[in-house]
Amino acid sequence: MLTIHRETDGKVLYETNVGTLREAAEEACRNGTNLAGADLRDADLEGACLRGADLREASLQYCNLEGANLEGANLEGANLWCAIAYDAILRRANLRRARVDADLRGANLEGANLEGASLVCRDFGGVTLDGTILRGADLHGSRFRGLRLKNMDLSQANLRRTVLEDTDITDSTLEGADLRRANLRRAKLMRVNLAGADMRGADLRGANLRNADLRDTDLDDADLRGANLEGANLEGRIVRRANLEGTILRGANLEGTVLRGTIFEGACLRGADLEGANLRDADLRDADLRGANLKGAMLEGAMLEGAILEH
Repeated sequence: MLTIHRETDGKVLYETNVGTLREAAEEACRNGTNLAGADLRDADLEGACLRGADLREASLQYCNLEGANLEGANLEGANLWCAIAYDAILRRANLRRARVDADLRGANLEGANLEGASLVCRDFGGVTLDGTILRGADLHGSRFRGLRLKNMDLSQANLRRTVLEDTDITDSTLEGADLRRANLRRAKLMRVNLAGADMRGADLRGANLRNADLRDTDLDDADLRGANLEGANLEGRIVRRANLEGTILRGANLEGTVLRGTIFEGACLRGADLEGANLRDADLRDADLRGANLKGAMLEGAMLEGAILEH
């Protein structure tokens, strides 16, 4: 007799005469058995069909889920620490608050809910993430290089020191996200909501932030050299020690922004709204300020050699 127990109290959740734990789990799933809290640590479930399974709070540490089908499964609060989930199907699965520190290479997470989940230092190469909810997820140190993350909810997510180089994050929400020291070189961030995000020390060289919402975003010490911020909204922001050399800020809203000592050398600020902005000691050498609104702007100590100021 083969049994599946609940980890917390040893209660038998399912028993059967089949030969393997994989077969037992599949049979339980077919029969609609509630496997919440099941102890499946170290189980070999390679290729198992567990569609729609109830695995809330289940223990799946070191479990082999390679190629397993968990579409629509409820894994809320489950522990997948060090599980192998190569090519696993997790479409529309509920992984809220789950510990998904597993090997997910090639996995399909389309439409999955990972709100508040832990996915620390994961490599998402080859992972399908279309429509995945990652609101409040802990993703620090993870690698998303070159992936497509369009129209995603990453608000309040921990993306500290993540690699998002060459990633397409267009039209996504990163409101209040932690992006400190993140690598966003050449990332596509058009129309992204970054309001209230912490981007201190982030590498945004060559990133495209056209029409992005950067209100209350902390960009202290960020490297924005060569970035495109055309039409971006930075109203009222305090930016300390940021490098915006060669940055495109055409038509950007910088009204009332504190940009003291910021480097704008060679930047394009044509038509930008700098009304009331604090540009004391800013480096504006060779900057293009044609058509910019400088009404009430503070320019004491600013370097303006070679700057173009005519309309």
